[in-house]
Amino acid sequence: MAIAFDGTRVPNKLERMPCGGIPEFDDGSGCSYRCDFCGATIGSISQSKRCIDINNDEEYRKREWKMLGGKS
Repeated sequence: MAIAFDGTRVPNKLERMPCGGIPEFDDGSGCSYRCDFCGATIGSISQSKRCIDINNDEEYRKREWKMLGGKS
């Protein structure tokens, strides 16, 4: 588990995204995940439109939210 800027514990990695990349916690920012394949911050303007479209799968997003401790 990684520690976010506010002290909460978060997973070091999330499950593989539909595009093939694995989001890894970005210790430098303390609050985001980066794709291990392309290096883009997940959900940021630096992430390509193609990746956003591929990863916009509803089931994937529900699983990701639960991994981060969210309630559905």
